[in-house]
Amino acid sequence: MIEERHRAAKDFDRCNRDVDACNAAAAEIMAAAGIPVDDLHAAVTAAGAENIISDDGVHLTDDGYRMLGRVAADCIRKYL
Repeated sequence: MIEERHRAAKDFDRCNRDVDACNAAAAEIMAAAGIPVDDLHAAVTAAGAENIISDDGVHLTDDGYRMLGRVAADCIRKYL
């Protein structure tokens, strides 16, 4: 999420700390259950969020969605 873009486009706030807290809780739960996680947030960060997040600060650009599709497909292939 790019907070500055999000705040400019919405009348409510959502912050990266919220995303980080949810992801941390999910990672803990999934690890305890022995379920693998495909960390798409890390993929967005590595790709440069500012380059693949749209003007609303939350949703991805078409290139961003294509990149995440490839990342998800690569993860799924490991388990087929």
